[in-house]
Amino acid sequence: MKSRSMVGLVGYSLALMLFTAGLWAAGTPPVLSGLYVNKDHDCGRVEFMPDGKCFLKGCSGYHTATYRWEGDACVCKPDSEADDAVRLTRQGAGFVDVEGKHWVPHDSLVVMPWTNLVPVTFVVVDDNWFPYQLLGYQNDPDNYGQHTPAKYSLEGLRTAVCPLPEKVYLPSEKARAQCEALLKTLLTTHSTDVMAGEAGQLVTRLFVTSTWALKRRKLEKGLAGGKVTDPFAVKIADMHLPHFVWIMEVSPSCDRQA
Repeated sequence: MKSRSMVGLVGYSLALMLFTAGLWAAGTPPVLSGLYVNKDHDCGRVEFMPDGKCFLKGCSGYHTATYRWEGDACVCKPDSEADDAVRLTRQGAGFVDVEGKHWVPHDSLVVMPWTNLVPVTFVVVDDNWFPYQLLGYQNDPDNYGQHTPAKYSLEGLRTAVCPLPEKVYLPSEKARAQCEALLKTLLTTHSTDVMAGEAGQLVTRLFVTSTWALKRRKLEKGLAGGKVTDPFAVKIADMHLPHFVWIMEVSPSCDRQA
């Protein structure tokens, strides 16, 4: 029964692909659905909905829009009059915009870092299902939700969210903005060559840690043999700080490449 079901599923998928290709070849654009990204620009992405709506993302943020077909071109008109329309001309499995940049299905650019690891199965705790469900690659018979339209699989992952401890009250974007503002102030009072070395460029890394871990690390660096080797590190260890703190490491790019 399982083999027949798989054959039936493959046959249905193949028939759907041929039907869609036939619509395109006949000049009748199919209903769009899915996420397309601009290969040449990190900000460019558009997600089409079957009801004629779409979501555009540029460097200024997300915009709701509607789309319509004009021959071989799909024109996405933002709901806001202040935003310009985006014209995408179909090409193969994707599109080309007016600047000649290619928009391709998001799935075609997804590279799973664990692809070469066999077998690969995640244990998932989904609040819509019983706990400890299994999630692997497409067509894995152990994947949960196989009898639903969702067809969950590792290839369907789009975004990873890292939960922070509950006592981290400052969002990461605000922490980065404050750290970068302080860094710019320091760069006006210190020589860039001294801070960045010969490369003249700085590399930053933002992370959150506990005050206890930070002070322990600073004391390990600031004390040796009962003597103070780094007064600044010892000063940090003596500060009154909240339970968790954001840290921005700053180093010359040449140190990162070494």
